Amino acid sequence: EDQGWVIPVGGSLRLTKGGVYRWTICIERKCPTRPQLQLGVHGLSHGQPWRLFTTSRCSWSRDDEPWQDRPGGDRLIDEGSFVHMEVDLRGVK
Repeated sequence: EDQGWVIPVGGSLRLTKGGVYRWTICIERKCPTRPQLQLGVHGLSHGQPWRLFTTSRCSWSRDDEPWQDRPGGDRLIDEGSFVHMEVDLRGVK
């Protein structure tokens, strides 16, 4: 059983202050025995800041804070779903 896998979407992409970055990810297949995925962005060398959400409930978390419920209630992101993510660094100094 594989544990601790992180798949970087941007690879070596570096985000810079003042930029806006957008991704669309299609969930093509999930593991039948471990279907929960956590998607998001994180800082340099996999450090904080972290902004993550789960595919099982669409709840979200930042850094080491507790998971927050989705305002509209739970929502499953399943195979065939498209996930749109945006990182807006225009206000970062």
